[in-house]
Amino acid sequence: MKTATFTDPQGQLWIDAQLMIIDYSMNANSSLSRNHDISDLGNPQESIYSQHNVKFQVAYWPNQIAFDAGTAPYLLGNLDASPASTWFELNGEGTILDLEAVETLCEAYLIDTILPPMQD
Repeated sequence: MKTATFTDPQGQLWIDAQLMIIDYSMNANSSLSRNHDISDLGNPQESIYSQHNVKFQVAYWPNQIAFDAGTAPYLLGNLDASPASTWFELNGEGTILDLEAVETLCEAYLIDTILPPMQD
């Protein structure tokens, strides 16, 4: 849970809103290769490459009181997506196999990338 003041994509200013990553999924791809250069067969070249793609949704409540009361949240809109949606996406190198690590990655992206333009 993150507390933040921001203006949502609909133009509403929220002071001390409560934000939470409510849904996320990750796909990971890995590739391994070994190549022998015919001029130097004794030294094969090996490469390992991994990447991940994470999609997630962010819910927010007007304040802690609304969250504690169990009211329905708003979903944060992503107007940069094409078409616009309530899903955010991030890509990176490496593979993450732990759900808590994926959630931490989503929270960091929310704090470092999504929220700053909404707080100007």
